[in-house]
Amino acid sequence: MLLKGILFRLPGFGSYRGRYAYFALMAMIGLITVAYIGWEYVNRTSRIQVANIEQRAMIAGAVADTQELLNHIDNRLSRIITEPRESEIEDINKEFSGLKIALLQLEKSLPHTTNGSTAVSVRELHLDAQRLHAATIELVEVRTDMDGTLVSRHAADA
Repeated sequence: MLLKGILFRLPGFGSYRGRYAYFALMAMIGLITVAYIGWEYVNRTSRIQVANIEQRAMIAGAVADTQELLNHIDNRLSRIITEPRESEIEDINKEFSGLKIALLQLEKSLPHTTNGSTAVSVRELHLDAQRLHAATIELVEVRTDMDGTLVSRHAADA
């Protein structure tokens, strides 16, 4: 009853024109509110999408760097097999140091999943890189052992 008394006391509410004006005002306020809520939603979603795109770009760069270093290591291994030199050990150590840094950068840029699969995958990559490095050093030693001392040393160890 109180509300009914207030509504009829509003200026212009007694006529149809006034009632339509109030209805139009309420509809306009409602539309503005809906438009603002929609704009906020689109703005928030856009920020999230931009952040996701930036993260994917950073990850793609880290993966590309890692792949490039792996290609360098592959080329160096091919050279070691065809033309072994002891100086290759220093060069290959530099390549593997760069690979380690690239893998650390990749680990930083990857999002951490709730099940930890990302961290496990990167740790496995680190371990694989370490094993490859050790095998590469051994390959260089074997390929540069011209007088056979390495073979006789391994035979004595066995």
